[in-house]
Amino acid sequence: MMMMMKKIIFFGLSLFSYVHLSAQSASISERSEIISDAYVAQGVDFPGSLTVQGFSQCGIWVTSNYIFATYWDVDRRLTLARRSTAFGSSWVRMRFPDVQNSIDSHCTPTVGVSPQDNSIHLAYGHHVTTLRYRQSGAGAATVADADFNGTLFPPMKNYLPPSTTSITQLTYPNFVVGKDSNLLLFYRKGGSGDGDTYVAEYSAFPMPTWSTPTQIINRTGSYMGNTSRSAYPNDIRCKDGVLYLTWCWRESSSSISTNHDLCYARSADNGQTWYNSAGTQVGGGGMIMNLNSSGLVVKPISNAYSETNNQGETVDNENRVHTFLRYAKVAGGDTDTYYHVWRSTAGTWVTKQLTLPGATNSLGRPKLYCDVVNDVLYAVCIVSGKITIFASKSSETYAKWYQIFTDTVNYGSDSNGYITNAGNLLYVYAHRATSSNSSELDLVKISLNPSGSLAGKPIVAQ
Repeated sequence: MMMMMKKIIFFGLSLFSYVHLSAQSASISERSEIISDAYVAQGVDFPGSLTVQGFSQCGIWVTSNYIFATYWDVDRRLTLARRSTAFGSSWVRMRFPDVQNSIDSHCTPTVGVSPQDNSIHLAYGHHVTTLRYRQSGAGAATVADADFNGTLFPPMKNYLPPSTTSITQLTYPNFVVGKDSNLLLFYRKGGSGDGDTYVAEYSAFPMPTWSTPTQIINRTGSYMGNTSRSAYPNDIRCKDGVLYLTWCWRESSSSISTNHDLCYARSADNGQTWYNSAGTQVGGGGMIMNLNSSGLVVKPISNAYSETNNQGETVDNENRVHTFLRYAKVAGGDTDTYYHVWRSTAGTWVTKQLTLPGATNSLGRPKLYCDVVNDVLYAVCIVSGKITIFASKSSETYAKWYQIFTDTVNYGSDSNGYITNAGNLLYVYAHRATSSNSSELDLVKISLNPSGSLAGKPIVAQ
């Protein structure tokens, strides 16, 4: 395959190096075992946890009173677990007859809860395959523990009702709560390097209904002679009813060596209309975002730098969008360098290169969360198998990062999680490292101290 080359431009780039900090601004509040033997794929093309991967944004779902976790058990049977948010609460579980026959770590299950009617939504087992979807009735999320069982769900569907048209070639389903508390489902239709991005909208009123899925990004356009690609979104965030979407392009399914650029768009109507960073409409009204859409690229990154896909994104209190990216420092080099890239209040995009302790390819995809009360960013990484948290404050213009937490338990290469609205608790969903076909699946509850000083002084190299 012809090597594609393109000049890379860095905006506002500066380099920071950091020391390991002994003082902690975060601590384990609770480590809760969800199941002792969740399935782990070994010796296959796509190995690893069948449940927890960095591209799965909602393996867990947290409401004001409950925590939900979905996973594949040791028999690769779909399971949904729930417990109260209260300390020390026990898990209750329902096990479905659905089995994951394809042993492929892309096929993670996802869960979403509608704030409108407390219905539970599950999408699971996808890698360019037909939709597998279960939807409970209203109120299922809040039933008594004794009533939390499979009878809450009708049989699996391959469509989003009231439509009965099956959705095919689906990958990466993720639920997000959008404007008016409507539940949104984002997914890719088509293959890696040859697919389109869709969103569907669930509303409980006047009756439970999914909208017809809307194509928001398509594969068209020409890049170095290639005429088809797919978008790989980072974590999709919604704040104050506005969706913030960042992504890279991938030209081929072969490897990340065909990934390029950081793109950005936002929507204030649950994905029907999209605007670029300059405020120009680029989607909706007959337009679908694509490679040639005006102003989507906010940071050019050549494919020669092997940008990782499905990375961390969050939004702070001033609606500044932040991403945590990994790509090579030099063209053709190892992808072991991390970058904090964000949109300033003036609309410009800033890049800072981060040298994190122990940063190698084994960090996987760091996840990014924001305490919007105190404007503190938290990057959650797996460093040498340990959950590690780095923090940065708006009051320091995000110029410094501090290592505030390192766990003692070995986990796999990725995690996903949830930060509370108050910014004082972070839930991390993680699968213990193993060389066998199953291991313990945990929910790690971490107490944060956002209003206090972040300990230690970083070393800054100009």
